[in-house]
Amino acid sequence: MNEPELKVVSYSERALIAGLIMSDEFISGIEPIFNPRYLDTKYTQIVAGWCLDYFKKYGKAPDNHIYDLFDKKRSNGLNPNQAQLIDVLLSGMAEQYGEESFNPQLILDEARNAFQRKGYDLLADDIKERLDAGDVAGAKKLQTEFKPFHPEIKEENSLQKALADNSLVMSFEDLEASDLPQAERLIDGAIPIETETITLITGEPGIGKTFLTLEILKVAASGETGLAGCITSSGGCKCLYVDGELPENELKRMSQLLGLSVYRGLDIISKSKVERLDLKPGLNLLESETRGWLGEFILTNNYKLVALDNIFSLFGGIDHDSAKEWSPINDFLVRLRSKGVAVILLHHPGKSGDQLGTSSRLFNLNTALVLRKSVPDDKITENTACFNITIQKQRGIGLRLSGKKFVFRDGAWSVEGDKQYDEELKLAMVAVGLVDNRVRSELASEIGFKNRSSINQKETELRERKLITGSKGNIIFTDSGREFVNDLTGKIYG
Repeated sequence: MNEPELKVVSYSERALIAGLIMSDEFISGIEPIFNPRYLDTKYTQIVAGWCLDYFKKYGKAPDNHIYDLFDKKRSNGLNPNQAQLIDVLLSGMAEQYGEESFNPQLILDEARNAFQRKGYDLLADDIKERLDAGDVAGAKKLQTEFKPFHPEIKEENSLQKALADNSLVMSFEDLEASDLPQAERLIDGAIPIETETITLITGEPGIGKTFLTLEILKVAASGETGLAGCITSSGGCKCLYVDGELPENELKRMSQLLGLSVYRGLDIISKSKVERLDLKPGLNLLESETRGWLGEFILTNNYKLVALDNIFSLFGGIDHDSAKEWSPINDFLVRLRSKGVAVILLHHPGKSGDQLGTSSRLFNLNTALVLRKSVPDDKITENTACFNITIQKQRGIGLRLSGKKFVFRDGAWSVEGDKQYDEELKLAMVAVGLVDNRVRSELASEIGFKNRSSINQKETELRERKLITGSKGNIIFTDSGREFVNDLTGKIYG
């Protein structure tokens, strides 16, 4: 007998079959929208059919009975080639997807998205077939009658049912009395991070985003003090660093500089390794399938702090200015946050120096930080970093970063008072005082100047740098002046 050709089953399709076999929750959610054409291989379609028939008869997933079904079908004349392929598919599935390592809701969400996309792909193929046959009316009928899911889709999904039976709605009294899980502080100090948060760190290439992020993960995992005493942790946090940009040798060098090899609970997934091993479909989180398996991996392995470095390289091909394209990515991040995971996103700046692309990226963030160079380019080498941190957005937890210059050199962090930053901050405070028409002698005393002549000198500098305009008593910010003050003070001035 010839060996059957084993078409590789995708990770998402294998996870779907596991859900149909093992999970009552999953099979009840997928049954209303299932169409065998959504699966890529004949033998997975056969196994899916067995599971759904079992569910319709007994109201539950077959679980271990799938092997009994397989034996019965094989003895009743199942095609030997298909039987061999199914045997390979089922072999070892229990070990790969144990009850504790399978997240039915996550896989269900991703399956729904994949099915909807597959439905449109099949529609396009069917319409083309009709058009090629000259059946324009038939093609038009397919288009008008098309539904994204299987035509037998039920009217109620889980959200509708929860609304109908009033299990979703609660009073504020019930909310306040409910026993909800409390956010866990993973990092204390200058850059506090809690579970159920999303943090964006923006900075130009080479400024030190990766050094800073790895230092944060190291502290969360180890419980040691880090960043020259600026951040602390109780430790024991399982951390995952997902790199989409650096060669493995570069990552190895950075690990050696930071001394990461001695720490447990600090893991890495490298896009460079994925490409070196030629793993398909690659590590592009713009694809819902890839987000699905990464999300399942994060949750089943109990990672509490995950860093994605960076948006440009891990979400390849995304239109950075498109809020629509960012929306499913945002859903993925919010879903992780709702499961108690803290996510750190790394990103590049636009022309303004702030994060590149759509402002909708900021909407669901808890914290947005911008790293800015504090030394000239010729003072920076591949083993060093030197930057200030500006707070672009802050929600709920207090960051203490003003006036600090963070320096990484020779494998160690230091923090210096930044004289240039201090002077710029004073200039921003003068600008605010002038716009608010403060008494100049009082403003000088408040900021720490000897007399009001210093305020006059700063006013001249502000005008020369085109940060303010208008006559005395009616001074206003320019657009660049408003941005300057907001960056330095962390407040928003209109």
